[in-house]
Amino acid sequence: MTASPNKPLSSLMVAYQAPGSDRALSDAIIDGEVSSMNYVSNRFAEEKSRETIYHFLLRNQDGSRVDAFFMPVDVSFGGQKVWHTERQVRKSDGTVAIFTTIRATVWFGNQGFASKREIQFTLESRDFPTLFQHALAVYEELTNKRLVPDTWTGKVA
Repeated sequence: MTASPNKPLSSLMVAYQAPGSDRALSDAIIDGEVSSMNYVSNRFAEEKSRETIYHFLLRNQDGSRVDAFFMPVDVSFGGQKVWHTERQVRKSDGTVAIFTTIRATVWFGNQGFASKREIQFTLESRDFPTLFQHALAVYEELTNKRLVPDTWTGKVA
C-alpha cells in the first residue's frame, strides 16, 4: 500500500510496513522528555531489544536508595514496545478527538535490576514528566514514604 494525496499513509500503516519505526520515534520523544527533567537516570536498550527501559535513582526520607524502573506497555508490529498510544474519543457533537498518551509499567526496588519487584503498577499520562510525578505519588500513597529523585549536578563543558 502506498500513500497518495487523496489517501495519506496513517501512522498505523507506517508501523506495519516498517516495524520499529514507531518505537524509534516514541523513544526519541521520551529521551528528550527524560533529559529535560535533569534526574539521574540510565537508559537501557540493548541491540535488537524490543523495549527501552529507564532506571532512576531516588531517595526516601531517611536517605535510603530506591530504584525506579519505567518500561513501555504497548506492543506494536514486530513485537516492539512503544511508549505512546493513540486514543480516539467521540465528543457529544459527534466529532472525534484524537490524542496521544504514554503508558508505562513502573516498578520499585532497592538493589538495581537484582531487586525484587516490591511495588509494581501501570500508569497512563500525557507525557513522561507527568507520568513520573504520578508514579511517585502512587508510591507515596502505597507506602507512606516520599521519594525524591537524585539530580545531575555540575556543569558540562
